[in-house]
Amino acid sequence: EGVPPPYDRKKRMVIPDALKVLRLQPGHKYCLLGRLSKEVGWHHYDTIT
Repeated sequence: EGVPPPYDRKKRMVIPDALKVLRLQPGHKYCLLGRLSKEVGWHHYDTIT
């Protein structure tokens, strides 16, 4: 994959927050599920955050 020698034997990780920037297209709006549920009056907001 073109990984330099000292790092080619290290365990690779996935950071979802870093990938969010790559997945979202510029100009598209997004929201967080917890915030949306709180705004519409769902009473279990603290359970999912």
